[in-house]
Formats: sequence, C-alpha cells, structure tokens
Amino acid sequence: VAEAPAVASEKQALPSLPLAPDVLYQLLLGEIAGHRGQLDVSVSALSRAAQKTRDPRLAERATLAALYARRPQDALPNALLWVELRPQSSEAHEALAAALMEAGRPAEARQHFEKIIALGGEAGLPQSYLRIAATLGRQSNRADALAVMRALTQRHPDKAVAHYALAHLAVRVSDLDTAAAAIDRELAINPAWEDAALFKARVLVSHKDMSGVLKYYEHYLDKYPRASNMRLGYARHLVDLKQWDKAREQFKRVAADAPRDAEAAFTIALLALQS
Repeated sequence: VAEAPAVASEKQALPSLPLAPDVLYQLLLGEIAGHRGQLDVSVSALSRAAQKTRDPRLAERATLAALYARRPQDALPNALLWVELRPQSSEAHEALAAALMEAGRPAEARQHFEKIIALGGEAGLPQSYLRIAATLGRQSNRADALAVMRALTQRHPDKAVAHYALAHLAVRVSDLDTAAAAIDRELAINPAWEDAALFKARVLVSHKDMSGVLKYYEHYLDKYPRASNMRLGYARHLVDLKQWDKAREQFKRVAADAPRDAEAAFTIALLALQS
C-alpha cells in the first residue's frame, strides 16, 4: 500500500540521529521529573533534548510541557523550533501563539492565529475560530486576548462563526456588552442558527434582563416554531421563573416534536405534580 505523501514527507523530515546517552538522560529526567511534579526540572530537561536533536516530536513535547508549567520563556524557543520544523502544523502555530500571548506579544501571536485560519481553509473556519477562542480564553491578559479576537473576526466579518467565537470569548472574559454585540451580529448574518440563539438567551440572563429573555424566546419561536432546543430552553427558563403552566405547555410542545425526548416527558410529569 502506498504511503500518504504528507505522512511520508513528515517521516523524511525527522532527523536520523542516534539516541545519544546524554539525550536519553535528558528525556528520562524530563519525564520522571514531570511525573513527580517537578515541572521546572522537567521543562528544562525536555527543552535541552529538543534543542539538541531538533526533532519536531521533542519540540512539541517540550513546548506543551512548558505551557502546562506556565513557563512562556521556555515555551517560546521550543514552539519556534516546532513551527520551523512543522510549518504546516496548526497545533504548532497554536502553541507558539499561546506562548507569545503569555509573553506579552499579542501582535506576533495574532500572525500565528491567522496562519491557523489559513491552514484550515474555508471549510475549516468554524473549527479554526472556535479553537482560537478556546486558546485565547486561557490567556492571563484578558484585554489582549479580546483585542486579538476582535482583529481576527474582522478578517471574515461576513462569517457568522467568527462573531459566534468572539461572543464565546467575551463571555469567558466577562465582557457581556461585547458578547451581546457579537452574538447580535452573528444572528443578523444567520438568524436561524439555533445554538447562537440559545447563546444570546444566556447572555440576556447574565445581563439580568429577564423580561428581555422572555420576549426574545417568544419572538424567536414565533419565527422558528420547530426550533426544539430553543423551545426546551424557553421551557426551562419558565421553570426558573416558576411559571409552571406555561412551562408545561412548552414541554408538551417539545415532547410532541421529539417524542423520544425523555427529559421533556419527565418534566411534564413533575410539573403535573405542581398543579
């Protein structure tokens, strides 16, 4: 069976070096120290092995160990090496971007996030944007993370998923105004996206806009009456408000649309006991 070209080229790019005793020592030291929670020792040893061998697998291992240990100063050289050796790896660019963010270099980090988007292509936009939002959500500088995500969203301002990812990150960093604006923009592009509609409802709840939440659920369901997940969210919200009769009617609608929905049937029975 012929080997896939990408796999073959990656194997050819691996350094053909003997496992020298000093490299083996550093690898064992790094792994054993990591298991014992001695993260500084582990990262230093793995970094030495990666830099000496220039093996992309070791560069990856050292980078991820340094990021886990929150040592961006060690993650950076290893991530740079990983990207140098694997320039088409989204994982390598993601790790380097994360290290640059933690090092206070968001402009440089953005270039590597842009590379992730480019590598994913048009078909991979949803995964790329949501992946980037998740990575930025783990960064310590929330303002920089949000600024980078805003800039990346402007690369595809007509793509609903870009604004959806920005909204998710904004909630993660507790910027509800930005989240509300981003999800409104997403729904203006793709109003029928039910996940986004549910997310908007959650943003309204976080804003303590309870009357606005009810109006939004009702308006959306008038427009899209078969949106069963949205209706289920509406029913749960009515339960939270102790509007038992209205909630029961909505759960009945959900059960009629999705007769195998065990949660709807169970909740209808519980609400019957409230009557």
